[in-house]
Amino acid sequence: MKRFAFNIPISVLLTAGCALAQGGAESQTGVKLTIYNDNFALVKDRRVLDDALKKGINLIRFRDVAATIVPESVYFRSLTDPDASVVEQNYEFDLVSADKLLTKYIDKPITVHTADGNLYEGVLMSFDGRQLVLAKDREKGPIFMVERGENIKRIQFSSLPEGLLTRPTLVWELATGTEGKHAVEVSYIANKIQWRADYNLVLSPDDKKLDVSGWVTIRNNTGTAYKDAAIKLLAGDPRIDYRTHQFGYGQEYYKTMLTRLAPTTQKGEDVSRAFGEYRMYTLKEPTTVNNNQIKQIELITATAVPVMERALLGPGLRQGGEQESQRPDRNREPSGSKPRHRAAEGQVPGL
Repeated sequence: MKRFAFNIPISVLLTAGCALAQGGAESQTGVKLTIYNDNFALVKDRRVLDDALKKGINLIRFRDVAATIVPESVYFRSLTDPDASVVEQNYEFDLVSADKLLTKYIDKPITVHTADGNLYEGVLMSFDGRQLVLAKDREKGPIFMVERGENIKRIQFSSLPEGLLTRPTLVWELATGTEGKHAVEVSYIANKIQWRADYNLVLSPDDKKLDVSGWVTIRNNTGTAYKDAAIKLLAGDPRIDYRTHQFGYGQEYYKTMLTRLAPTTQKGEDVSRAFGEYRMYTLKEPTTVNNNQIKQIELITATAVPVMERALLGPGLRQGGEQESQRPDRNREPSGSKPRHRAAEGQVPGL
């Protein structure tokens, strides 16, 4: 099957994602995620800024953004003052760690408490992975070499040095003509978040009916959590017309091939809708997606679905180039497939 790939500009994705997320009160706060199946997502975050703004230029720190943010994709607008604009933007990701704190405190006083109850106060001269070097007095001494690791119980610093952050932050110089609190909307692309769909089929003893459950699995490695997020999932990529193919797999195959079966009064609800070259699925309830988490959410369920067994014949090639026809062996599981599950005691629940 031929496939065509296209480079889609970030600005187009932002426009599309913003269109998908429209709706609700203009001042409503919260997070909306539009997750593509290409390991990235459009994040739309509405908040009320912590600090009241003054007329003119303001320095704003917008925290808790994704560590995998694409900075050039950031789109800002103030819901309070439509004329407000970002004059300058910086993405700060120099996050605090033990060694970065120690580096910032070279030539500055610190206090070290050791496991044996000793206390060392002095100017930090240097450090490495094994020890700290402190001087009670830079000229007169004494000089202390304190072993690191389990020997150190805690280290006290007077304050968090300027420039170190506890979480990724967007820093803006924001120009506005409206004083007071501002509700803002920030959209951006974040990498390292993906989703997939998994399905379980439970056949009845006579193989004539089955129960279906579909689950969405979301893997978030963006470096931040999304609390009570409204989630949309986009699947698919641009390709040629499926109607030109006699054989295929996936959603289009089942729509074009299996709809040739005899009509039935039973009808399923398509939980997706078309959006350009994609299919979009909207999860019913908001959910919290934490960082470094794999979350599973139920997408579809169906019981007592009629089953018709068919043998598919298709062209194939032997190793020497000779054609052969393959007929599925229902008593043998295909390589890499999941085993069929049968209900216990010969009865499918709900049938």
